[in-house]
Amino acid sequence: MSPRTSISLVLFLVLAGTAAGGDSLVHITTIDQETPYIGQLSRVDKKGTFHLTLNSGKTVALSGRRIVTVQFSASKATRGPARLDLVGNDRLYGTLSGEDEMGIVLSGTLLPRVTVPLERVKTLQFPAALKGLKERPHVVAEGGKDVVFKRLKNSVDRVTGTVDLIGPEGVTLDTSLGSLPFSLSSLVAVAFAAPDDPRPIQGLHAVVLGADGSRLTGVIKGTRGGRLDLETQHGFPASILLRHVKTLYFRGGDLVFLSDLKPVEVVERSYFPGVVWKHCPDRTTLGNPLRLGGVEYPKGLGVHAYCALTYELDGKYSRFQSWIGVDDEVKTLKARGTVEFRVLVDGKEAFRSPVLRGSEPPGRIKGLDVKGVRKITLVVDFADRNHAGDRADWALALLVKQVN
Repeated sequence: MSPRTSISLVLFLVLAGTAAGGDSLVHITTIDQETPYIGQLSRVDKKGTFHLTLNSGKTVALSGRRIVTVQFSASKATRGPARLDLVGNDRLYGTLSGEDEMGIVLSGTLLPRVTVPLERVKTLQFPAALKGLKERPHVVAEGGKDVVFKRLKNSVDRVTGTVDLIGPEGVTLDTSLGSLPFSLSSLVAVAFAAPDDPRPIQGLHAVVLGADGSRLTGVIKGTRGGRLDLETQHGFPASILLRHVKTLYFRGGDLVFLSDLKPVEVVERSYFPGVVWKHCPDRTTLGNPLRLGGVEYPKGLGVHAYCALTYELDGKYSRFQSWIGVDDEVKTLKARGTVEFRVLVDGKEAFRSPVLRGSEPPGRIKGLDVKGVRKITLVVDFADRNHAGDRADWALALLVKQVN
């Protein structure tokens, strides 16, 4: 059968566990208040409003439209052996736990059980199977066919065909030679041909980051019994265990993260002729999480001096804000980095930082006025040394929308 048819932010606090009745401690930052809200989460309604009892005893309702991030007191989560990479940059970790003609059945920490339609899956990978390989395979489909990557002793064999069924016993592939079974223990990965695009979501929707590394996007339907109900962008419902959520943020609200926008102009160069490091959305230039002063940030831009990124604003926003500094990556380097941050609005300098050095506390742009601005340019420049260690972050860089 065909699979297409069958199938913050302030220093993060160490927050304590889960309270009775499914309530949990959360740390919420918004665009309306400098200090975060910290307290017991009682519920989240289908409008994306977080109902919170603060440590002072006061109750507040915080609209998801104004929330920057929600940090949960997530417990350490076990990462399952299988990883599903979905369209729309979502991913899930878990264990293949059943066979279903509608898709892949996965059991994980964040989602105890979920069936993911095959047409939404780009790859199924088993990261542990990569250990010892001299060269990692490029996991992509070929010629409109699914590809199974089978582990040999020190290399990988590729077999093309159409995936028929996936379950805890293995994968069945229809090929020109007939139906071939592959045990899970022999697999490195499976790449699926031409997965469908994610469903476009209109209005406010959430991105949920699990403590196990999972990521899932969808519209919040509410909370019940310590779970967050989400209608995902892939068309299947998800009941997420809140105790294993690490971070949540929204899209479609009153703010836009710059890492979700595409720059209209990029200028990147090295101090000396040689390697040029490319900027990276939500990660450092080496692909690691953004960290400043011991704090990990889920959104932002990782760059390396010299870097100038220009974005088209078209007068749609009122202010810009960001944490800035040299990423904690440099703590392991001899050269700790020295950089200078600048912000240009319509070509004119509107902000210049002092020289920021590695291992020093980050700086902050609290609210730069960009009303009526057509273009904004974020510059990280060399400071009083060369480029060595100049790995810089625009952490939680965001634009607040202009209210008409």
